[in-house]
Amino acid sequence: MSADWSSRLEGLWDAMATAVLNVYDAYGWVIPAVLLSLLLLVLLIGVLWLVASAVGELSLDADVNVFGGFGGIFRWTREN
Repeated sequence: MSADWSSRLEGLWDAMATAVLNVYDAYGWVIPAVLLSLLLLVLLIGVLWLVASAVGELSLDADVNVFGGFGGIFRWTREN
């Protein structure tokens, strides 16, 4: 009886190990893909943050609105 019980337990263990390994083989790529995607997203946010902080420190001395809006373009061309 004990030999039969141990063989059933060993069969159950083998079946569980096979199921876990099959799941890992099928979906093992998901965790590294998610981690790499998060890393890329963090790097992208970091670069955008650095660019935004560098642009915020720049001072524009020139008048950005040179033409004064859409109608100002026509006035500027008539004047020039």
